[in-house]
Amino acid sequence: MDIHNNLKETVANGYLSRSYNGGRNYALWKTYFRRNFCSLPIHEDCNATRDLAYLERKGFIKIGEYDVLLEIFRKIDERAIHYIEKKTTDIKAVGKGQVTPISSLRELLKRLLHNFFFFSFENTLV
Repeated sequence: MDIHNNLKETVANGYLSRSYNGGRNYALWKTYFRRNFCSLPIHEDCNATRDLAYLERKGFIKIGEYDVLLEIFRKIDERAIHYIEKKTTDIKAVGKGQVTPISSLRELLKRLLHNFFFFSFENTLV
């Protein structure tokens, strides 16, 4: 889930930032979004983060399934394609147990730190 959320954040705040590529990517994104997903006026003022949330709610994108994003970025900016494909591969590797998810690493680090400090404190009492 962390990889998925980071992907959405990077796409929205990086490749679709209003300042990235002179704002061209953002303008193309909004045009494509309006034509293909939602033409309601309320989405005109939404940022890319909210647009991605909409695509997720409607089932167009899911964890590890970004074909729609790849299709869109083939028309907008192909530099994002490599990033999206890499993150898709990372998510699939986590699903197959080939790598440890970040949340598991955080939990392990918490336990190690707890044990270290508990053991250190316990030894000072003796």
